[in-house]
Amino acid sequence: MGRFAIDSERLAIISAVLLSGLAWRPSAACALSWNFIGPEPITGAQANYGGDPVGPIFNAAGRVTAIAADPNTPGRIFVGTANGGLWMITGANGSNPSYTRISDSLPNPTQAIGAIALDPSTSPPTIYVGTGEGNYCGDCSYGRGLFTSTNLAGC
Repeated sequence: MGRFAIDSERLAIISAVLLSGLAWRPSAACALSWNFIGPEPITGAQANYGGDPVGPIFNAAGRVTAIAADPNTPGRIFVGTANGGLWMITGANGSNPSYTRISDSLPNPTQAIGAIALDPSTSPPTIYVGTGEGNYCGDCSYGRGLFTSTNLAGC
């Protein structure tokens, strides 16, 4: 890893801001209201690493690692998860969104999605998915490369 230099004046300003708590105070002008839209955590799951389920039954929730909105289809959002694949949400702008996992045909083990991009100039949009997770953690998954699909019309 490379080193970088920071002069003492800038370091003093950064330290003062952090110590004063200015960086952590919520903004009254940006006090958002949040509504849960799903999906719900999975209950009664067993670990499945590409074969038979193993281990005890548990409740699980995953982490979102990538997200992309379709500019041509209002309410359609693509969400990549740490080890749960790629999901398409339709009706995200309504009261009853639908969640469909669309990555089951990716080669195993590539259910870790780290990046999503859409090319809206094609019809239907071409979707690009970078596999692997960019977070550093004990349960992060490696990827198998970059994949693309041109047949979103079937979803």
